[in-house]
Amino acid sequence: MSGGQEPLPLGEYGLDATDLADAVHLAAVMKQAADGTSRLRYGHLAHLPFTEPLPPDPASPGALPRRHEAPAEDPEPANRPPVGPASVPAVPIDDPAHQRLEDRSGLLSAFSLFNLKVPRGRPEHPDLADTARNYARALLDTAHWGPGERRASGVPVLPALRPGAARTVRLALVTDTGVSMLFQRGVTDDLTRLLRRSGIFRSVDLLGFDSRRPGPPLLADPDGRPRHLRPPGEGGPHVTLIVTDGLGAAWGDAGFQDWVARAARGGAVAVLHLLRPQLWRRGSIRTVPTRIRASWPASPGGPNTGYVRESSRAGAIEEEHPRGTLIPVLPLRAAALHDWASFTMVRSRSRLWVHAAEYPDPGARAEPEVPEGEAVLRFRRTASPEAFELAVALAAVPLHPAVVSEVCRDVLGAASPSELTEVFFSGLVRLADGVLDEDPGEEVRWDFRTGVRARLLALGGQVPEIRRMLRLAVRVLGGRDPWFDDLARMLDGEHVGTPQAGAGARVWVEAMLPAVESAAVARRYRAPVDVYARNGHGHPREGDRP
Repeated sequence: MSGGQEPLPLGEYGLDATDLADAVHLAAVMKQAADGTSRLRYGHLAHLPFTEPLPPDPASPGALPRRHEAPAEDPEPANRPPVGPASVPAVPIDDPAHQRLEDRSGLLSAFSLFNLKVPRGRPEHPDLADTARNYARALLDTAHWGPGERRASGVPVLPALRPGAARTVRLALVTDTGVSMLFQRGVTDDLTRLLRRSGIFRSVDLLGFDSRRPGPPLLADPDGRPRHLRPPGEGGPHVTLIVTDGLGAAWGDAGFQDWVARAARGGAVAVLHLLRPQLWRRGSIRTVPTRIRASWPASPGGPNTGYVRESSRAGAIEEEHPRGTLIPVLPLRAAALHDWASFTMVRSRSRLWVHAAEYPDPGARAEPEVPEGEAVLRFRRTASPEAFELAVALAAVPLHPAVVSEVCRDVLGAASPSELTEVFFSGLVRLADGVLDEDPGEEVRWDFRTGVRARLLALGGQVPEIRRMLRLAVRVLGGRDPWFDDLARMLDGEHVGTPQAGAGARVWVEAMLPAVESAAVARRYRAPVDVYARNGHGHPREGDRP
C-alpha cells in the first residue's frame, strides 16, 4: 500500500506529519482497547500479558452451539404417562439434576479475569499497533521530501507481525466428593461444565477427594485414576480452587491442612464454600474476616505465601504474625469471585477483604459428639426456621430419598441444599447401619440418631401436620410392606387386624413409631402397633432401605 499521487493537504487543517502519525497510532491503540486486546488495559502493570475477548457464555440464550459439544437432550415424549399423586417421584433427592447453578453469566464474568494470554509460536499474525507505528515513522521520514520525491515514491506501509496468543493460566478444580456433598452435586457439576467450556483457562484439571478421610487427600480424576495437583514439569500461573461444603472431618485434620499449605506455596489457592456464610460455623473451616495484600512485586496467580494480613475486622481474633498460610474462603457469589480473581491476577486490586482461613490452624480441633437431647436443642437455637420445620416434618417419616424429596416439596416448595444440609449434617442424622463406606454415592441411607425423632416432634410437631406427613409416606411407599397398608387403615379409622408374627420391616416401623405415638394413632390401635413394634424383625427388599 502506498500514499496518493497528490501531496497530503496537512496545512489546510493545521496539521503536520507528526500530528497525523500520532492520530494513526492512537486510532490503532483505541481499536485494540475496544477489542479487549490492548496492553494499556492494565495501566502501569506493563509486565502483564494481554487478553482477548471471551467466547459467549454457553448458558446465554444467544450463544452459538459449539462443535464437539454434546447435543441437547431430547424433550420428554408427549405420550409419557402423567405422574399421579400416588406414584414415587422420578427424581430422588440425590439426583444431580435437582439443583442448578445460578447467575452463570455473572460467574463467567468473574472468572474471565483469569483469561491471560502470552505470545507463543511463530510471528505470523498482523500486529495493528506495530504496523501503525511503522507507518508513523515512515511519515516522519518523508516530512522533508520534496513534492517530486513524494509523488514518485509514495509512503510505504510496513506490516508488523506478532506470534499467536496462548492462554497461560491452568486451573485445578478440586471437588469434595465426601458424603456431605450429596446435596451439592448439581451445583458442582454445573460449575465444572461452565469452567471447562468457558475458554478462559489453558486447561481445567478436574480432581476429587474424600473429605471424610483425614490426612493428605488422595486426589483422583473423574475416572478414578490417581493424579497430582499440578502436572510435573508444567510452568506458568497455576490456580487451585477447592470446592466444598466444609463439613468433612479432613478440614479439621492437621495433615490435610499441611497439604493445603504446601499447595499454596506453588500457586494461588482458594476455597469455594458452597453453603451460605451463615452456615459456615457448622463446618470445620475456621475463618476470620481479614484484609490481605500481596507482597510486591506480585505476579499473576502468585502463591499464597506472599499474602500479608494487614488487619482483621473488629471483634475477630487477630495475630500480628500468623504462623500459617492465609487461604481465602469464598461464597458462591459472582462479586466475591470477581474481587478474588482481580486480586489474584494483579489486575486493579492490591488489597482484598475476605474470610480467610489459616493453615495449618493451631486452634483447630475435632468437636466431640454431643448427646441427642443437647443436639436437638442446639439445632433449634441455631438452625433457620425453614430448616427446623423441615427437620420436624422429616422426623415423622423414613429418610428414603423419594420420601425426603416429597417432604421438601411439601414444606419448602422444592429441595433446597442449604436446608437439607442443615438437617442432615448438624449432628441429628447418621448413616444407617450396614452402609458401605467405600461407595457412598450409589445409595446413601440415613437415619436419625436414637431419640432425636421423638424430641423433634415434641418441640415442633402438631398432630394434623404429623398425620399429614404419615399419609405422604404411605402414599409414596405404599405396597412395599404390610406396615404401610395397615398404617393407611389406621389413619382412615378402619379396622386393623392383628399382624402376623414377623410382619413389618424394622427399618420402616422404627422410623415411624415416634410419629404414630405423637399423632395419637396408637391410642386406638395399641394392639397392632405393639405387635409391629415388638416383632418387626424382617428386612426390606433391595433398594427399599432409606
